[in-house]
This record gives sequence, C-alpha cells and structure tokens, in this order.
Amino acid sequence: LRSIMLGGSATPRAVMEFYMENYGVPIFTAWGSTEMAPIATCSHIHRDMLDASEADKISIRVRQGLAAPGAELYLVDDEGNRVPWDDEAVGEVYVRAPWSATEYYQEEERSAEGFADGWWCSGDIAAINERGVLRLVDRAKDLIKSGGEWISSQDLENGLMAHPAVREAAVVAVPDDRWVERPAAVFSLESGAAAPAGEELKAFLAPDFAKWWLPEHYLLVDELPKTGVGKINKKLLRTQVVEMIAKLA
Repeated sequence: LRSIMLGGSATPRAVMEFYMENYGVPIFTAWGSTEMAPIATCSHIHRDMLDASEADKISIRVRQGLAAPGAELYLVDDEGNRVPWDDEAVGEVYVRAPWSATEYYQEEERSAEGFADGWWCSGDIAAINERGVLRLVDRAKDLIKSGGEWISSQDLENGLMAHPAVREAAVVAVPDDRWVERPAAVFSLESGAAAPAGEELKAFLAPDFAKWWLPEHYLLVDELPKTGVGKINKKLLRTQVVEMIAKLA
C-alpha cells in the first residue's frame, strides 16, 4: 500500500498524521460529487515541495487540491460576485467539466437551483490560494453565523478530533438570543478513554481558534447519528442538541 485517497468530507489532519506515523502511508484528498462523475479536484505534492518536511506535505495533502485536467472552478460570494484566489476570501464553489452533469433528469426546478450557465453550484464553501489549490471550509448549510461572522463547523470538528480521547465530533449551530447562532460540539469517545470536561476541550481548541469561535457546549454521546451513507446526520443532530441543552438548563 503506497497511498490512500479519501473524499466525501475533509480529512482531519490528525488522521493523516496517524497513518503516516504508524503505517508510513500518505493520505491524499479528492473532492467531487455525483454531478462531477465524480472527481473535480485532487491534492498532490508539487515538485518544488518534494523535499519539504512531512508536516508541510500534510498541510498540502489535507487540502482538496487542484482542479482535475479539463475541470474549471471559481468561487462566488453571497452577492454573486467572483471571489479572489487569496486563500482568505471564501465563497461557494462553482465547477464544470466536459464530463459533468448540466441538469438533473426531469427535475426542472432543482436544475434551475443547482446549475448556472453550465456550472454546477456545489453548495460547498471554500477558499482557493494563489496556486489554484482548493481548501474546503464547510457546507453552506453547516456554516454557523454568529454575531454577523461565519464560523466553520468543519474546522472545529477537525480540531476536536485531534484530541486523543475524541473518536468522532460534530459541531452544529444552536439559537442564541444575543448572537443569533452559537456553535455546540457533540463528541464520542475512543474506546477506554476517560471523558474530558468541556473546559478541557475548550482549552485544547483555544490555541488554534479565535475565542468567539469556541463552542458554548460540549456534549458527550455514545454514538453520533449517521445517514445511510455513513456521514454524520447534522439535520437530526441539530434537533437532538437543542433537546439536550434544554435538559441541562
């Protein structure tokens, strides 16, 4: 086994480090969808980075990579304007390729919402750097808007999963009277691990995130709810989290 290609959702850096340290196997990231049949981008190491440290290489592989040959993509903000490739500004990914879908079969309304002039509107929020390398930030529906600013649930989840006691983690928005929405974290434990207190997890995240990004609640569960394809069911989880917080009040 020389390498592993992962997709479906962003791969936590901690997972990449684990496989490299324990098995010597690098993980690469791809991004795509059924509409893209299926690959749109793929991470790889540029020639000028071949002699870089393993930590720097992971920083490249953890991103979703360059557009596949023949594919094109750009980012669009809330007003429909194209977003610069500076790795800071974020927007929804619009993508097309000669092999990609241009409509949904016999679904005119859904096609009108999901495609624009031959481009597929992915619903994924991302940034792109000067080299054209894609970095997913979150699904548009999973972003948390707190006090007028966006918080990436995906970044917080990856941060939480770097904690040695955490097996899985999800972060969802909960209503807040002052800030409109605030993040709440839900996590399950590695086998045999002692449950960390919420303050411990907050302190673990603090060096890597702004203070206002840090979740208000840290809720331990036996298992996070999943969809039929094995992804965390955030729609169901949002309802469950509101109920769990209400019981704690």
